[in-house]
Amino acid sequence: MLRTSPTVVEIDLSALRSNFLELRQKIKPSLSILAVVKSDAYGHKASLVAPVLQEAGVDLFGVGTVDEGIRLREAGIKKPILILMGPLEAGPELLFEYHLTPVVENLEVARSLNKVAEKKGQKLSVHLKVDTGMTRLGVPCREWDSFWNDFKKLNFLQCEGILSHLAEAGDLDYTDFQRKNFQSVLQALAKSGDLPRWRHLANSVEAIEGAGEDRVNHPSNLVRLGLVLYGAYPIPRLKTKISLKPVLSLKTKIISLKKVPTGTSISYNRTFKAGRESLIGVLPLGYADGYTRILSNKASVLVHGKRAPVVGTICMDLCMVDLTEAGTVSVGDEVVVIGQQGSDEIRADELAAWAGTISYEIFCSLSPRLRSVTRINSPK
Repeated sequence: MLRTSPTVVEIDLSALRSNFLELRQKIKPSLSILAVVKSDAYGHKASLVAPVLQEAGVDLFGVGTVDEGIRLREAGIKKPILILMGPLEAGPELLFEYHLTPVVENLEVARSLNKVAEKKGQKLSVHLKVDTGMTRLGVPCREWDSFWNDFKKLNFLQCEGILSHLAEAGDLDYTDFQRKNFQSVLQALAKSGDLPRWRHLANSVEAIEGAGEDRVNHPSNLVRLGLVLYGAYPIPRLKTKISLKPVLSLKTKIISLKKVPTGTSISYNRTFKAGRESLIGVLPLGYADGYTRILSNKASVLVHGKRAPVVGTICMDLCMVDLTEAGTVSVGDEVVVIGQQGSDEIRADELAAWAGTISYEIFCSLSPRLRSVTRINSPK
């Protein structure tokens, strides 16, 4: 008989829809929305998330790879899909077959795609990436004029959009520096009559705080929303500007209980010793599920609405919690790792703070073996 782990990820699609509608109301009406669903929708299962967002009114989708784009098409997504990291090693022919739009970050990639498009006798729409200060992918602003002159000679590529990526959402001065760099490129394109349909620099923070439009001559008309769609906040100050509902919960159950005397050591390397007679519960959750060892002796979970500390080193498939203060507990009782139980709640950003990382990594680290038993709450 097959055994299914009681550890599951729950995706609340009604919360997802609510977040999108709240964001749509908050963001300037003149701005269209691209939903970022790369990395399996930040661990939220893109094949489930994207159809809800499409029905709610998202204008475009952004994924990391061609494979992710294909999976969205197979999930019934009809809206435009942007491959944010470009075609990479995937066959460029797939871009035509599945109607995917790649981001082009240099002339070499552009020329390669142009050859394929010419051979097929079809034009290919692309978005061009400008490096305004992220210093990652993209054409540096100082090289834009030369790049654009060469790009215009590629007769089988059509520039449908231009974009850049913000380096630090919390730094308003540096964001302003990048915005001005982006504006300079837009102005050059407008001057030559080449301004593309889509212009996008603004991320979630920019969009919510009202800086989603370049205010010199040529406004951006598209914003990219990622983490906020899933009910998490990229920076703390956004909590005062918009109310979002967490979409993902991580839950498990107690599989073993053991009373131990004072001084008993717990788990590998004996990093925790009971300072009193204690009740120790074992959970079927470990670093193979994405519950990192860094959380050992730092994190807490919710049991019967009360916090219970994780004790001892987190193992590959298991971890231990101190249930001494949790009241009457039994094997099979629900444990909330991320989410709400009773009047208390553990959000991903709290888990991230314990681990010394960001909520993006918490979500994206969740193992596929958890997502394979995802339970879904239908949207209202």
